[in-house]
Amino acid sequence: MKYIIALFLSTPLVACQGFRYTGLSSRPPTQISKHELPSKQIQIELQNPYISPYGDVPRDDHPEVDKWINYFQAKGREHMEKYLSRSSHYIPMMKQVLREYQLPEDLVYIAMIESGFNPRAHSNANAVGYWQFIAGTARRYGLSINGFVDERRDPVLSTRAAAEYFKDLYSAHESWYLALASYNAGESRIFRAIRTNFTRDFWYLASINAFPRETRNYIPKFIAATRIAQNPEKYGFTNINYQDPMEYDTVDLAFPINLKTLASKLGISYKEMRLLNPRYRGAYVPLESKRNTTIRLPLGKKEHATKVIAQCKMKTPKYIHSDYFWYRVRMGDTLYGLARRYHTRVSTIQRINNMPRRRVLLAGQKIKMPYYNHFKKGKKLAKTHIVRRGENLHSIANRYRIKVSNLQQLNNLSGSTIYPGQTLKLVQYKVTSQNPKHKVHTVRRGDTLIDIAKKYRVPLPDLMRINNLKFNSVIKIGARITIPK
Repeated sequence: MKYIIALFLSTPLVACQGFRYTGLSSRPPTQISKHELPSKQIQIELQNPYISPYGDVPRDDHPEVDKWINYFQAKGREHMEKYLSRSSHYIPMMKQVLREYQLPEDLVYIAMIESGFNPRAHSNANAVGYWQFIAGTARRYGLSINGFVDERRDPVLSTRAAAEYFKDLYSAHESWYLALASYNAGESRIFRAIRTNFTRDFWYLASINAFPRETRNYIPKFIAATRIAQNPEKYGFTNINYQDPMEYDTVDLAFPINLKTLASKLGISYKEMRLLNPRYRGAYVPLESKRNTTIRLPLGKKEHATKVIAQCKMKTPKYIHSDYFWYRVRMGDTLYGLARRYHTRVSTIQRINNMPRRRVLLAGQKIKMPYYNHFKKGKKLAKTHIVRRGENLHSIANRYRIKVSNLQQLNNLSGSTIYPGQTLKLVQYKVTSQNPKHKVHTVRRGDTLIDIAKKYRVPLPDLMRINNLKFNSVIKIGARITIPK
């Protein structure tokens, strides 16, 4: 690998049509806006500048950077003003976390271009939160995601996970541009582009379209956002209504509570309490297994909270609303039909999609569909699922809280293609033909595999697998068919 990397260091200088390669240039001096940090910290920052052992993230001059600056000043101005307004609430805390991990502080602006510092941000690829983690990456870096909690929405925990991820990516590439490109497109895709083109220069790889369009724009967009955020007045962003820095008290829990009840007893709005504790999907706050369960409170409310916390105990709810998944509308779909299929209401679908009351669904359109998790003591999980029109492996996996890879493995699927009416296994059957307790069916005249599967209420693929049968297999009268439990 060392020899291959050595070859990458020699980068050809070429110009390609579209994304023009202009080489590298020096980074402009760092400027700190008075709106980024609390006033007490400004003087400390200027007197004791922080230097990361991983080096600064370069901010090269490039035509693509200018293009994004122009975008944020014109068409995207409303979005940038909103991002700047929120930034002062989160940046001091996030920078402190990045310092703990000895990382460059400029990485905080990745959260700006990923989510605009919005904890409810949700992408088409089901990436969630400030740092837009997909579920697999989030769990890899210690974030909990279940029916009650999604720590991708927690500003502190998700920033710690992002910091660990950044360190791993930089260790793999020793280049911040390639590390951030990997953050956007995935490690394997960036490694493949490097190996194919024998160079590690981001701008050159972008100029020859070695990356997807989103990744080609990712670094220029990041640099543009960083420059604007660090000196907004220079780029025409004045009179921004900056939010106060994030400050709070904490209290440890010894039992699950109702967050809405606690907010009411403290005399604050439930919305304010949710904003401080965005990782909880609803009012129910469970005890966490990985760490002490701690909730955040507005400043000055800790003493009051300790007195009333016992009155806020809550049992595990039977149902809890658990976000949504993306559904692609098919020909013939209606809001009423989708509401019945997914056990929700038309008004709920309209609300989460900001739909007018008489909105007509268009084939190919993507909409958000809510799903609900069931939590009832002693309730058995579903073992199979019959595929409906419009569903895909991702939506089914999200619905039953299992991994897509597990779903593929259980059903012997090499790809992601499924068809309406297909029965998918959700759990692994452990009964084999050697088990003396299994049932056996003796084939009678007129019996078919489908009839036998329906009679014993077992999935047809499992019945065929255990008996080594195929769809075109002929079963004879008197044959003994093993029935899985």
